[in-house]
Amino acid sequence: MAKSREDGALSHSERLKIEYAPVVRALYVCMQRFCTPGIESGVAEVAELIGRNEGTLRNQFGPSKYDHAPTVHAFLQVIEALGPGARQAVAEIADLAECVTIPRSPRAAHVGAPAGVGEAFSAFPPMVERSLRATIARLQAGKTLSVTERTEARDALFDLVAYATYLISRVR
Repeated sequence: MAKSREDGALSHSERLKIEYAPVVRALYVCMQRFCTPGIESGVAEVAELIGRNEGTLRNQFGPSKYDHAPTVHAFLQVIEALGPGARQAVAEIADLAECVTIPRSPRAAHVGAPAGVGEAFSAFPPMVERSLRATIARLQAGKTLSVTERTEARDALFDLVAYATYLISRVR
């Protein structure tokens, strides 16, 4: 456990790793899982990618080392190096702001969009109507949705959000 200073106050490193334990823990696990075949340690690979010492990263991000915490720069470097492998840690950060994360795909085919940006934008409104027609009709009729219908509606909404996120990536 954390070793407090003589005055009983926690150090910056201790506070970070205790107050934001889910974030730090998730990022450390993401680093451990990040491993190219043939390389024994994901942490070592991340350290090499960002030009930092492996032992330092283990101390800064390790859940049981309370005397060292990562700088914001190191934290962001690790997230950038992990790319999609950092999604769980990024989701924990989003949760702090009562938000969710949505992976985005730069490929039209991944979200069912036409290849052309103009066509993709034009296809979105009819896609929304088609995807939610049955759900909207049931709800407007005052009917409740069955478990299966709720699951289908949720899946359709996530597909639409993924599509919309693709469109956002085309105009940002």
